[in-house]
Amino acid sequence: MSRDMMVDPLLSEKEPQYQTQVSGYIITVPNETTQIRKFLASNQRINQFLFQHSTFRVELAPFAKGGERLAFRAINGYGERIVLKRFFQQRPLTMLLETIERQLICIYLANIFNKLNVSPNKLHFLPNYLFIPNPTKELDGKVLTLEQTEQAVAATCRTPNFVEPYLNGYFIKYIDNNGWINESEFHSTLHAFAHWTWVHTKGTLLICDIQGVNANNKFYLTDPALHHIDQNKFIYSETNLGEVGISQFFRTHQCNAICQGLHLPKHKEQVLPDTTKGTTINPNVDARIKQFYQHSHQQNTPIPPSKPSNLLLLINKLLFAPTIGKCVALFPFTASAEREMSLRVDDVIEILYKSDGWWIGKKGGIPGIFPSNFVQELLEKFLFVAIEDFSGTKGMLSLTKGDRIYLLAKSGNLYKAVKGPHVGFIPKIICAKVQNVTM
Repeated sequence: MSRDMMVDPLLSEKEPQYQTQVSGYIITVPNETTQIRKFLASNQRINQFLFQHSTFRVELAPFAKGGERLAFRAINGYGERIVLKRFFQQRPLTMLLETIERQLICIYLANIFNKLNVSPNKLHFLPNYLFIPNPTKELDGKVLTLEQTEQAVAATCRTPNFVEPYLNGYFIKYIDNNGWINESEFHSTLHAFAHWTWVHTKGTLLICDIQGVNANNKFYLTDPALHHIDQNKFIYSETNLGEVGISQFFRTHQCNAICQGLHLPKHKEQVLPDTTKGTTINPNVDARIKQFYQHSHQQNTPIPPSKPSNLLLLINKLLFAPTIGKCVALFPFTASAEREMSLRVDDVIEILYKSDGWWIGKKGGIPGIFPSNFVQELLEKFLFVAIEDFSGTKGMLSLTKGDRIYLLAKSGNLYKAVKGPHVGFIPKIICAKVQNVTM
């Protein structure tokens, strides 16, 4: 539970009694990683929001109370325990969405930090999203722009609730947003992470006010603060102290072995000596970091392998050959030689022939050759079926019950999927593995 909540110990220790039911829309961010990358790289704010109709069972009595909100224990349609936080007074939607934005930035950066694998401890910031009570289902499955979302929420004349997973365990604040450190609960991973966020974002922001539950080498964290050097960012956040807050963190920060292993440069305000207190670090750190960045670079910019010399002779012979499968382009590829096929991300290609490193295929009826490490083949294990009709809007696939689709990736509550020549997003709850479905 967050720092601004006073928990009722008698109620919180009892088993939940879900006496009422409420229906409405949960509002999440589709393709969240891409949108957060754009925000960090170019300050482009999140502008797509997915509405999904859902029903919660909720306790009537709040188990915690703060200066602005009441917190209720609830359970969602998947049987997962959640917390529903309801405001006493009306709040602007932009303020609530800014909170979602900050949390997604923390999730994104923590995922990168975890992949560096320098510490045995992993960081997991709890996702949160909005819930607006509404019995109708006319917006179910629709992706709306920010302007459309504001209009839809305004039409209800209600402030959305915050929803987050129920955090069970002993809650601890490790670092605040103004340089305070919990010396009795010092964890070098958390302090190194805060330092790393400042370095990774080239000095533009720093994540602090780190608090949550520690369980089995995993930190489950909530309600962080983000200090940003641009005062126009996070204008609704009272915990954003900007450059002053960043300086305050570094005045009390002592670099530890993880900071050293990551080769983090020091801030100009750092005056305290390095420490070995509470330090744990994985072996072969330099090799791990090098491997991570090499892998990331290879993922972002694949290198075409050497091209077999006999492929050009085979193209004309295979023009009317039956297809042996399909694949989807994961990376753009620009043709630079005779009969090569240019690819755009999400192009669907029919495969005619597989050679070592290069394949022959057709796109739009035109044959060509392309590097196989730029595509993902649509294998049987990725084949799913739609279990209900779905009308998709921009960026989403429309499906009819029984449609066969191939799944490419997961993004929050969505799957990126392929249907015929089309690629788009679908809610994960409307599809199932083919062998698990009786039509």
